Amino acid sequence: MKRLMMAAVIAFLIIQTANLAKAESKTSCESTQFKIVMKSEADVKEKASAASKTLKTYKKNKESSASGNV
Repeated sequence: MKRLMMAAVIAFLIIQTANLAKAESKTSCESTQFKIVMKSEADVKEKASAASKTLKTYKKNKESSASGNV
């Protein structure tokens, strides 16, 4: 269940990052940056099911960052 929740959080952040990139071209707002450090290994799945295809695996202590306009 932890992995599924982590995968959902990562998928949400990836979608938000894409939305921030779109917003950047439309408006000129203050830039925001954040970093995520994975505390355990997590898989991003194709669907919300443990049996679905794994799209990406994030290793423990992997750092991911995103920036964009808010």
